[in-house]
Amino acid sequence: MSNKVYSLHFTHVKWLLVFSYLIAFLTDGILFISVNWHFIPSMTLLMLIFWVTQLLNKLHFFTAVVLGILMDVAMNNLLGSHALIFIIITFLSLRIRQSFKNYPSWQQTVVIVFYLMITQILTWFILQPQLSGEQYLYFWLSPLLALIIWPILNRLMRFFTERAVC
Repeated sequence: MSNKVYSLHFTHVKWLLVFSYLIAFLTDGILFISVNWHFIPSMTLLMLIFWVTQLLNKLHFFTAVVLGILMDVAMNNLLGSHALIFIIITFLSLRIRQSFKNYPSWQQTVVIVFYLMITQILTWFILQPQLSGEQYLYFWLSPLLALIIWPILNRLMRFFTERAVC
């Protein structure tokens, strides 16, 4: 990996950042609205965590609010509920972002699963989803799917980031 990747600036990857958020948001929309799968973690939140930990010169709170409100509008939820959840996760990610980049992949994945479990708990208290039977189990096990998704997403985004910077 080059040294440029460790000192990313918004100007280097602004189009990659915008397109990655757009693709993640569209993926969430397709999975949650059309198919109604509750066991897939939010790709928008995973992408937000990735960019929070990679771009060290931004705080990302405004991005978290905008993405959260867009998610609320798209899912017809209480306005600001996802924004609040995204801000809390962004704050937690900002607290460890200097060391997070140096964690091995398995340790990053454990942190991401922990953050997604916090997200599920906050979603449970704020939105109170009406789940029945299998949906209830899948709702609580969805952070474990991040064990598979995060390493793939992280490598893919690092690959595209390296290509955008170099």
